[in-house]
Amino acid sequence: MANILIVEDEEILRRSLKKALQKEGYAVSEASNFSDAEGLIKTSVYDIAVFDINIPDGNGISLLKLIKEKEPETEVIMMTAYGSIQTAVSAMKEGAYDYLTKPLDIEELRIAAKRALESAKREREIQYFRSKNDAANGWDAFIGNSSKINEIRAQAERLGSVEKMDNTPPPPVFITGETGTGKGYLARLIHHNSQRKNASLIEINCTAIPDNMVESELFGFEKGAFTDAKQTKRGLFEVADGGTLFLDEIGHMPLHAQAKLLKCVEDNEIRRLGSTVPVKINVRIIAATNRDLEDAVEKGEFRKDLYHRLKVFHLHLPPIREREADVLLLGRWLLGHHALKYGIKVKGFSKEAEEMLMRRKWHGNIRELSNEIEKAVFLEAGDVIALNHLMDDIGIDRLQPVSNGLPSVSLPEDGFSLEDMEVNLISQALQINNGNIAKTARYLRISRDTLRYRIEKYNLLDK
Repeated sequence: MANILIVEDEEILRRSLKKALQKEGYAVSEASNFSDAEGLIKTSVYDIAVFDINIPDGNGISLLKLIKEKEPETEVIMMTAYGSIQTAVSAMKEGAYDYLTKPLDIEELRIAAKRALESAKREREIQYFRSKNDAANGWDAFIGNSSKINEIRAQAERLGSVEKMDNTPPPPVFITGETGTGKGYLARLIHHNSQRKNASLIEINCTAIPDNMVESELFGFEKGAFTDAKQTKRGLFEVADGGTLFLDEIGHMPLHAQAKLLKCVEDNEIRRLGSTVPVKINVRIIAATNRDLEDAVEKGEFRKDLYHRLKVFHLHLPPIREREADVLLLGRWLLGHHALKYGIKVKGFSKEAEEMLMRRKWHGNIRELSNEIEKAVFLEAGDVIALNHLMDDIGIDRLQPVSNGLPSVSLPEDGFSLEDMEVNLISQALQINNGNIAKTARYLRISRDTLRYRIEKYNLLDK
């Protein structure tokens, strides 16, 4: 049975819509304002959400974004008494499936709901087969030709090829990088290209679980272990036995759970809550974070011993701004990917559009790049993605300025070595900050791992 959420402040209309959709066999929840709707969205999963562009104590576009952030597969049908092309386009750009104007035709809503459910089902099927296809593609699917990406690809491929399946799990893999750099994608590739590929890959986002539930989710519990433990439940470590457990955003795991995780990694066994009997497990752990864990360790927010235990094999994914040579490769691959997804024929980008892709500040990295290209493919009917298709909501502050606010530098007519310039700048920054890595990284607006990589690359410690 499909679950539908209706948000409408007019009680008569809301009850009329609920009654009509219940007749179609849907389970319907209702809310009269933004706050109530937000509470329902946080605690439940809906296949379809139907609401007005104008909502008491909020607005429909904000609610649409909230839904898509929590559950991207939920299809949204917008309603409004003020039908306009501009409003419709804004809603569709943010991910709305359909757009209906008031006074609402109940039959029109029934048809829209049916189509939305079919769309959601197709999307789930696409996601499933895409994941299978990504696994089949192997490391060729890890797009990029920069030296750093080639190095990461070689290291990650090695992690899967050297494993021995003898009931002893391999050492943990620790992936760091900014939001949107592809940490989850790399974790899945490591699993699918290892000897564990036919076993389970269990993914868990540590920020999505309440602190008091982390231990029961990871390690399970016995019947009667606490008030609501009405039956024994296996934890995710047991579910992933023989496979891989991907702990995303591990930097946000509460301290009390970190202690148990450390013991689990060290001993390859867990104890369910309420039990004294250890359970042996064989699980590869892949942990990822966009947080500076060294800083968290210094603040007492992350265990030092767990940090070093997880960081046996460390892979740092650089942001797009540090792999400019890969931006067009990524953009062209994503264009083909989204065009195939929607069945739309697109030849490529215009020259101006490609230049913009290179200049734009991709704060969200690959995820933001993918979202913008998907939107352009979906909304534009032409066979070439032009500059205006990617510029409709970008201010000048989102593009790389020529000087970037830095002191002007007179460039020689016969050219110069960019590498030598970078070495010189990093050396000066280290000198200014008395060789302190943390301060120098903040001074240069880069991560510590990125700074260390460049120090090793240019042998600055020996100079």
